[in-house]
Amino acid sequence: MSQDLSELLKEATKEVHEQAENTPFMRNFQKGQVSLHEFKLVTASLYFIYSALEEEIERNKDNPVYAPVYFPAELHRKAALEKDLEYFYGSNWRAEIPCPEATQKYVERLHYVGKNHPELLVAHAYTRYLGDLSGGQVFEALQKLVSTSQENGHAVQSKAELRTRNVNKLHENGPAAGKENERTSRTQADMLTTSPLVQWILALGFIATTVALGLFAM
Repeated sequence: MSQDLSELLKEATKEVHEQAENTPFMRNFQKGQVSLHEFKLVTASLYFIYSALEEEIERNKDNPVYAPVYFPAELHRKAALEKDLEYFYGSNWRAEIPCPEATQKYVERLHYVGKNHPELLVAHAYTRYLGDLSGGQVFEALQKLVSTSQENGHAVQSKAELRTRNVNKLHENGPAAGKENERTSRTQADMLTTSPLVQWILALGFIATTVALGLFAM
Protein backbone atom coordinates (compact mmCIF):
# COMPACT_ATOMS: atom_id res chain seq x y z
CA MET A 1 0.00 0.00 0.00
CA SER A 2 1.40 3.38 -1.00
CA GLN A 3 1.92 6.16 1.54
CA ASP A 4 1.22 9.83 0.99
CA LEU A 5 3.78 12.58 1.66
CA SER A 6 2.51 13.37 5.16
CA GLU A 7 2.87 9.74 6.24
CA LEU A 8 6.37 9.48 4.78
CA LEU A 9 7.50 12.68 6.49
CA LYS A 10 6.03 11.64 9.82
CA GLU A 11 7.82 8.30 9.71
CA ALA A 12 11.13 9.73 8.47
CA THR A 13 11.28 12.38 11.21
CA LYS A 14 9.97 10.27 14.09
CA GLU A 15 13.36 9.86 15.80
CA VAL A 16 14.41 13.51 15.62
CA HIS A 17 10.89 14.51 16.61
CA GLU A 18 11.35 12.59 19.86
CA GLN A 19 14.80 14.13 20.35
CA ALA A 20 13.34 17.61 19.99
CA GLU A 21 10.59 16.79 22.49
CA ASN A 22 13.24 16.10 25.13
CA THR A 23 15.45 19.16 24.80
CA PRO A 24 15.94 21.26 27.98
CA PHE A 25 13.87 24.05 26.42
CA MET A 26 10.92 21.76 25.80
CA ARG A 27 11.12 20.22 29.26
CA ASN A 28 11.11 23.71 30.77
CA PHE A 29 8.06 24.62 28.73
CA GLN A 30 6.19 21.59 29.99
CA LYS A 31 6.84 22.85 33.53
CA GLY A 32 5.83 26.41 32.65
CA GLN A 33 9.39 27.67 33.16
CA VAL A 34 10.24 29.51 29.96
CA SER A 35 12.00 32.80 30.69
CA LEU A 36 11.30 36.02 28.82
CA HIS A 37 14.86 35.95 27.47
CA GLU A 38 14.40 32.44 26.03
CA PHE A 39 11.02 33.34 24.60
CA LYS A 40 12.43 36.37 22.79
CA LEU A 41 15.31 34.33 21.35
CA VAL A 42 12.87 31.77 19.96
CA THR A 43 10.75 34.53 18.44
CA ALA A 44 13.80 36.14 16.81
CA SER A 45 14.99 32.81 15.41
CA LEU A 46 11.57 32.11 13.95
CA TYR A 47 11.58 35.52 12.29
CA PHE A 48 14.84 34.75 10.47
CA ILE A 49 13.62 31.28 9.51
CA TYR A 50 10.27 32.43 8.20
CA SER A 51 11.80 35.39 6.38
CA ALA A 52 14.10 33.05 4.47
CA LEU A 53 11.45 30.39 3.87
CA GLU A 54 8.83 32.83 2.64
CA GLU A 55 11.32 34.69 0.45
CA GLU A 56 12.13 31.42 -1.30
CA ILE A 57 8.46 30.44 -1.46
CA GLU A 58 7.69 33.70 -3.27
CA ARG A 59 10.61 33.10 -5.60
CA ASN A 60 9.22 29.67 -6.49
CA LYS A 61 5.46 30.17 -6.21
CA ASP A 62 5.00 29.33 -9.89
CA ASN A 63 7.19 26.25 -9.74
CA PRO A 64 5.00 23.30 -10.82
CA VAL A 65 6.07 21.27 -7.78
CA TYR A 66 5.54 24.01 -5.18
CA ALA A 67 2.54 25.83 -6.70
CA PRO A 68 -0.10 23.36 -5.40
CA VAL A 69 0.86 24.15 -1.78
CA TYR A 70 1.22 27.93 -2.17
CA PHE A 71 -1.16 29.51 0.38
CA PRO A 72 0.48 32.77 1.55
CA ALA A 73 -2.60 34.39 3.08
CA GLU A 74 -3.37 31.35 5.20
CA LEU A 75 0.15 30.32 6.21
CA HIS A 76 2.79 33.05 6.01
CA ARG A 77 4.10 34.14 9.42
CA LYS A 78 6.68 36.89 8.80
CA ALA A 79 4.34 39.86 9.22
CA ALA A 80 2.94 38.57 12.53
CA LEU A 81 6.44 37.88 13.86
CA GLU A 82 7.51 41.43 12.98
CA LYS A 83 4.71 42.78 15.19
CA ASP A 84 5.72 40.47 18.03
CA LEU A 85 9.37 41.55 17.81
CA GLU A 86 8.42 45.22 17.82
CA TYR A 87 6.41 44.58 20.97
CA PHE A 88 9.24 42.81 22.77
CA TYR A 89 12.24 44.81 21.51
CA GLY A 90 10.76 48.20 20.58
CA SER A 91 10.83 50.16 17.32
CA ASN A 92 14.54 49.45 16.79
CA TRP A 93 14.03 45.68 16.97
CA ARG A 94 15.76 44.94 13.66
CA ALA A 95 19.06 46.18 15.08
CA GLU A 96 18.62 44.36 18.38
CA ILE A 97 17.49 40.84 17.58
CA PRO A 98 20.18 38.13 17.57
CA CYS A 99 20.54 35.39 14.98
CA PRO A 100 22.08 32.28 16.59
CA GLU A 101 24.63 30.32 14.57
CA ALA A 102 22.35 27.30 14.21
CA THR A 103 19.54 29.53 12.94
CA GLN A 104 21.87 31.16 10.41
CA LYS A 105 22.90 27.74 9.08
CA TYR A 106 19.27 26.80 8.59
CA VAL A 107 18.56 30.14 6.89
CA GLU A 108 21.46 29.54 4.49
CA ARG A 109 20.14 26.06 3.76
CA LEU A 110 16.68 27.42 2.94
CA HIS A 111 18.15 29.93 0.50
CA TYR A 112 20.28 27.23 -1.10
CA VAL A 113 17.29 24.94 -1.53
CA GLY A 114 15.12 27.73 -2.91
CA LYS A 115 17.70 28.70 -5.52
CA ASN A 116 18.97 25.26 -6.50
CA HIS A 117 16.38 22.61 -5.58
CA PRO A 118 13.03 24.43 -5.19
CA GLU A 119 11.07 21.18 -5.16
CA LEU A 120 12.56 20.48 -1.71
CA LEU A 121 10.82 23.58 -0.34
CA VAL A 122 7.67 21.46 -0.13
CA ALA A 123 9.20 19.35 2.64
CA HIS A 124 10.51 22.38 4.55
CA ALA A 125 7.23 24.28 4.27
CA TYR A 126 5.15 21.22 5.17
CA THR A 127 7.16 20.55 8.31
CA ARG A 128 7.37 24.21 9.34
CA TYR A 129 3.76 25.18 8.88
CA LEU A 130 2.46 21.97 10.41
CA GLY A 131 4.04 23.32 13.58
CA ASP A 132 1.34 25.97 13.45
CA LEU A 133 -1.57 23.85 12.40
CA SER A 134 -0.98 20.53 14.14
CA GLY A 135 1.69 21.00 16.80
CA GLY A 136 -0.07 24.13 17.98
CA GLN A 137 -3.11 22.09 18.95
CA VAL A 138 -0.96 19.85 21.13
CA PHE A 139 0.60 22.85 22.83
CA GLU A 140 -2.78 24.46 23.35
CA ALA A 141 -3.73 21.54 25.58
CA LEU A 142 -0.37 21.68 27.33
CA GLN A 143 -0.66 25.44 27.78
CA LYS A 144 -3.95 24.98 29.60
CA LEU A 145 -2.30 22.59 32.02
CA VAL A 146 0.75 24.72 32.83
CA SER A 147 -1.30 27.93 33.13
CA THR A 148 -3.17 26.61 36.15
CA SER A 149 -0.78 28.36 38.55
CA GLN A 150 -2.86 30.59 40.74
CA GLU A 151 -2.48 34.20 41.85
CA ASN A 152 -5.01 35.15 44.51
CA GLY A 153 -7.19 32.29 43.38
CA HIS A 154 -7.16 33.26 39.69
CA ALA A 155 -5.08 31.92 36.82
CA VAL A 156 -2.29 34.31 35.82
CA GLN A 157 -2.84 35.72 32.32
CA SER A 158 -0.53 37.49 29.87
CA LYS A 159 -1.60 41.03 28.96
CA ALA A 160 0.17 41.52 25.63
CA GLU A 161 -1.45 41.67 22.23
CA LEU A 162 -0.84 38.16 20.98
CA ARG A 163 -1.20 36.71 17.51
CA THR A 164 -2.14 33.10 16.84
CA ARG A 165 -2.43 32.02 13.20
CA ASN A 166 -3.28 35.55 11.99
CA VAL A 167 -5.97 36.01 14.67
CA ASN A 168 -5.45 38.94 17.04
CA LYS A 169 -6.20 38.30 20.70
CA LEU A 170 -6.14 41.56 22.59
CA HIS A 171 -5.57 41.21 26.31
CA GLU A 172 -6.11 43.90 28.89
CA ASN A 173 -3.01 46.04 28.58
CA GLY A 174 -0.11 46.72 26.23
CA PRO A 175 3.61 46.79 27.13
CA ALA A 176 4.39 47.82 30.68
CA ALA A 177 6.02 51.19 31.30
CA GLY A 178 9.16 49.55 32.65
CA LYS A 179 9.81 47.71 29.42
CA GLU A 180 13.56 48.30 29.44
CA ASN A 181 13.90 46.71 32.86
CA GLU A 182 11.82 43.81 31.62
CA ARG A 183 14.28 43.28 28.79
CA THR A 184 17.36 43.07 30.97
CA SER A 185 16.22 41.42 34.19
CA ARG A 186 16.59 37.65 34.40
CA THR A 187 15.01 37.11 37.83
CA GLN A 188 12.17 34.77 38.65
CA ALA A 189 9.76 37.64 38.14
CA ASP A 190 10.66 37.54 34.44
CA MET A 191 9.42 34.01 33.91
CA LEU A 192 6.94 34.37 31.10
CA THR A 193 3.44 33.22 31.96
CA THR A 194 2.29 30.84 29.29
CA SER A 195 0.03 32.56 26.74
CA PRO A 196 -1.69 31.90 23.40
CA LEU A 197 1.44 33.17 21.65
CA VAL A 198 3.52 30.60 23.50
CA GLN A 199 1.28 27.81 22.27
CA TRP A 200 2.24 28.40 18.64
CA ILE A 201 5.68 30.00 18.94
CA LEU A 202 7.05 27.10 20.96
CA ALA A 203 5.41 24.62 18.67
CA LEU A 204 7.25 26.31 15.83
CA GLY A 205 10.49 26.24 17.75
CA PHE A 206 9.92 22.56 18.39
CA ILE A 207 9.33 21.81 14.71
CA ALA A 208 12.26 24.07 13.70
CA THR A 209 14.52 21.79 15.70
CA THR A 210 13.05 18.80 13.93
CA VAL A 211 13.60 20.35 10.53
CA ALA A 212 17.14 21.42 11.31
CA LEU A 213 18.05 17.91 12.46
CA GLY A 214 16.00 15.83 10.07
CA LEU A 215 15.94 17.71 6.78
CA PHE A 216 19.27 19.58 6.75
CA ALA A 217 20.90 16.77 4.81
CA MET A 218 18.58 17.22 1.84
